[in-house]
Amino acid sequence: MTPHLRVEVLQDRRQVVAARAALEDLCHELCEPNIFYEPWFLFPALEHLASDERFQFLCLYEQGGRQRLCGFVPLIEGRLHPLLPLMTYEVWAHSQCFRCTPLVRRGFAGPFWHAVLSWLEGQPWHCRLLHLHRLPAEGELWDSLRSALEERPSLRALLYRFDSAFLRTGRSYDETLSRSMSKSTRRKLAQQRRRLSERGKLAFTDLDGSAAVDGAIEEFLRIEASGWKGRAGTALASNRKVAAFYRDVMRAACDQGRLTFLSLRLDGRAIATQCTILAPPGAFHFKCAYDESYRKFSPGILLEMESVHRMHDPDDPLRSGLTWCDSCAGPEDGPDYRCWPQRRPIARYRITTGWTPHAVALALWPLGRRLLGRGSQDAGRPRGRSTSGRRHSVIARPS
Repeated sequence: MTPHLRVEVLQDRRQVVAARAALEDLCHELCEPNIFYEPWFLFPALEHLASDERFQFLCLYEQGGRQRLCGFVPLIEGRLHPLLPLMTYEVWAHSQCFRCTPLVRRGFAGPFWHAVLSWLEGQPWHCRLLHLHRLPAEGELWDSLRSALEERPSLRALLYRFDSAFLRTGRSYDETLSRSMSKSTRRKLAQQRRRLSERGKLAFTDLDGSAAVDGAIEEFLRIEASGWKGRAGTALASNRKVAAFYRDVMRAACDQGRLTFLSLRLDGRAIATQCTILAPPGAFHFKCAYDESYRKFSPGILLEMESVHRMHDPDDPLRSGLTWCDSCAGPEDGPDYRCWPQRRPIARYRITTGWTPHAVALALWPLGRRLLGRGSQDAGRPRGRSTSGRRHSVIARPS
């Protein structure tokens, strides 16, 4: 029998914080992990990064029996366009949130989407549009969403899609690297590593216990702020609230034993560093930075090669057993694209129910973007990342 879910909408952030125990229980049994909506990551974001957004936290509970929380997604209310009296519900994606996959308990992907679409159909006529973005366009949740839409009279449009670097560890390290780099590139990088080692003692280090996390955090903030992001004012340390959020999240991940802070050091001084958050059986690359004075030695790519090596090392105490890693990157952005052979499709999806004014606006949206000369802009990219890559505009007729 297909389970049914009851939708409860929380609008007060304090109510969500009060539901932490239920959220944590849900996170222990997810069909697809998403660190960005887990309580230890979400709550610091609400504290430091949320402003005057009008939130609609959708909590989906099992009906009858145990009444467990089986689904969760934070939405914000907005306008489809400043000149149109049409409202939208959009998954919340702050500046440090790179994936917006809803939290759904294993075995409830189909019921989750049917319950969400039924909730959307019950909204006032001017509010029946759901905006999903930074959503992996593969896997159980994506397949269940497509199936749920095919069973309902809904008009939907895939407005944007790109391929993000993704690593699967089924092959050996050497085979993975050979599929992503030519022999000449690997020889050049080996030469750069030798030349860098001639300048001093070269070593790769990771966190050595929770006592070292504060030092690693401040080291990363310093390196990132010393480069182009610091000059552009987009480094984490450039914004007091963002820096406070980063410190809180890194400490929380470390307390749970889910943080790796890999660094490339020259004579003990970090010249490249990256933080990766573990979500077994996978992981998410969250941030990386390098000292631009060593740019000619490609320290960021050398560090990423070491990270890939550790992902394939069965003796690594933290990364052994992991089968994938999400770069959290935009299209063709960062060293991950130089070292990782696989790609993962990431999509932006707008969904409306029935023939409402939203459906008309949705059908005309691609034409309007072309007429306004906005076709080359990426409305679904993670902020501060590259905009190149594949784009698709698809209109599906009501079923």
